[in-house]
Amino acid sequence: MGKGVVHMVETVLVSLTFLMIVPFLLYPTLIRTDWSDVKMFLNGQDLLATLDKTNDTTGGTKENFLQNIMNRNETELENMIVEKFSWLKSRKMNFGIETQGTIKNEIRVGFNCTESIADSCLNDNVEDETEYIEKILSSTFINGRYVYFRVFPVSYDEIQYYNVRNMDVFLIRGEEQRNDANINHFDDIKGLVDKGIGVVGFYYVQNINAGDRVDKEIFGIRMGGAAGSIENVTFLNDYNASRPNYAIQKYFYAVGLNENFTYKLEEHNETFMTLWNEQYWVRRNDTDLDRIYDALDLDTDPIGSYDYDLFGKKENDEFIINFDGINYEFKIEKIDPKGKFFIVNFNRTPKYIFVNLQDRPVRPDKQPPSIEEEYVVLESSSNKGALIVNGTDSSPWRSAWITDGNGDDINALVKSSLMWVSERNWWNILRTVSGEHTKISYFVSQGEEFHEPYWLELNLWHIY
Repeated sequence: MGKGVVHMVETVLVSLTFLMIVPFLLYPTLIRTDWSDVKMFLNGQDLLATLDKTNDTTGGTKENFLQNIMNRNETELENMIVEKFSWLKSRKMNFGIETQGTIKNEIRVGFNCTESIADSCLNDNVEDETEYIEKILSSTFINGRYVYFRVFPVSYDEIQYYNVRNMDVFLIRGEEQRNDANINHFDDIKGLVDKGIGVVGFYYVQNINAGDRVDKEIFGIRMGGAAGSIENVTFLNDYNASRPNYAIQKYFYAVGLNENFTYKLEEHNETFMTLWNEQYWVRRNDTDLDRIYDALDLDTDPIGSYDYDLFGKKENDEFIINFDGINYEFKIEKIDPKGKFFIVNFNRTPKYIFVNLQDRPVRPDKQPPSIEEEYVVLESSSNKGALIVNGTDSSPWRSAWITDGNGDDINALVKSSLMWVSERNWWNILRTVSGEHTKISYFVSQGEEFHEPYWLELNLWHIY
C-alpha cells in the first residue's frame, strides 16, 4: 500500500474520530448515578430516626412521635413534619407516609338491603337500616386514638366497582340479607373478597342448605353438634396469638362500650349500658360546675338508683358489676368533656361471659376436623360456635360470622370482628407518588391496650 493511501486512511480515521467526539464536547451528557438515590434514602432514614427519638405527649402518653403517628390526622401530621424538617422544602422534596399492619383510623363498611324484600332493611327503609348499623358501630378509642366506622349502602348492581380503596368490609346483617346473599349474590360477594375486602355476617343461622355458598364458602361454617337452648358463651382462645381465633378477643377487651347521651333518651344527662340483657344506668357529672363533664355516676345493681360509692368516677377509674355471681371489672377509658359520650373498657379478668347470643349448633367447616377449634372465637359449653372466622392474620382476605344478638357487649364483638377482617394498610399522608421515588421502611412497636406493631413506609421524591 502506498504512502499516499496510508495518509488518506489516517485522515479519514481522524475525521471520523473527531466527528464522534464533537457532540460530547458541545453537548455534555449528564450521566445519572445512584448517589442521588442514596442521598435521598439517607435523608429519609434521618427523618424517621429523628421522629423515633422525638417525645410526644399527645393525649398524656409517653410514647414517641412515630408510636403516636396514628393518633394524628393528615393535616396535623404533614404540618408538623414540614415544620420540623425545613430541608424538605429547600431541597424541593415531597413525601407520603403509609402504615402497614395496623388497624385503620377509619373503617369503611358497606352493606346491602333491599326495601322491596320484607325485613331486609329495618322498617323496610335503607335510611333506617343505615342509622341502625351506625348505632351498632359507634366509634371506639384504642391504643391512644379514635377508630371510626363509616357506614354506607351498596347496590349489588354497582358492587363490582368497589375495591379496597373505597370499601374495607362488607356487612351482612340479619336473616333476610343473608338469604338474599346466599340465593342471588354469591358471585358478587366472592368478587369482593377476591379484591381483598373483608366480610362480616351478623345473623342467626337456623339451617345451612347445600346451595348456601356464602355461608359455606365465604364464612366457612356448617351445621354440627347438638341443638339446645341458649347457653353461656365465652372466648375459646385467650393466649395463643398464632391462631386465627385469638385477635378478635384481644380487640374486644380494648374496644369496649361507647355510650351516647344524645340518642337513647330525650333526657341527655342519663343513658344506660346494656349487658347480659340488663340495663345499667349512667349519668354524666360536671364535678367542678364549669360546664366541662369530667366524671360519671354509675348504677351497677341495676335497680335504677345510683350507687353512692360510684359517684364522680373519672377516666382510668375502675368499677365492678356483679352478674350471676361473677364480679366483672370495667375501666372508664374516655369521658367527652362536652358530655356527649363516654367509653368503658372490659377488663380481661375474669373472662367475659355472653348470655344474649342466639344459639345454634354451628361449627367451622375445616379439614382435618382437628383444626376446627382454631377458627372458633366464641363457643358454648356444648361446643356450639357463636363467632367463627375464616382466614388468618396473613390471608389476602378474612371473614367472620357472628350469631345474632343484642346489647353493647355484642356491638363490641361486631366492631372487633370488623377490625380483624379489614385491610391493614393506611395512607397517613396520601400523595400521588412520583415514578422515581425512594421508599424507606421503619418498624414501629407500640400499644396501650394491646401490642400493635406496624411498618411505616416513607416515600420521598424530588419535585422538578
